[in-house]
Amino acid sequence: MQFRGEVTISGTYTHYDDSAMLGHQVVFEVDSLDRDSITALPVLKQDNRNNWFVMKNHDFAREELGPKGSSSRITLTIKEFHINYEPGTDVWNTAKLVSVQSK
Repeated sequence: MQFRGEVTISGTYTHYDDSAMLGHQVVFEVDSLDRDSITALPVLKQDNRNNWFVMKNHDFAREELGPKGSSSRITLTIKEFHINYEPGTDVWNTAKLVSVQSK
């Protein structure tokens, strides 16, 4: 399920150095204490995973956010948020980074 349009949310990005599951992906976890960010992204009723996603435009995300091994709390704007849900599998949601508002 893919959603169009842009949304600004707060949370923590992590640029993995060499994760067994994620390699060197850039991921973003929505701040669970920020109600505006939590409600900004749709969630499937049956999906009880943490609210996080992988950046589809990895090279741009790396340039805007930081090198492998970096992590920080930020506010950013994304688009093309895509819910990938398949119970019992290791799939994750994705989105494209548009811009970073604050680091």
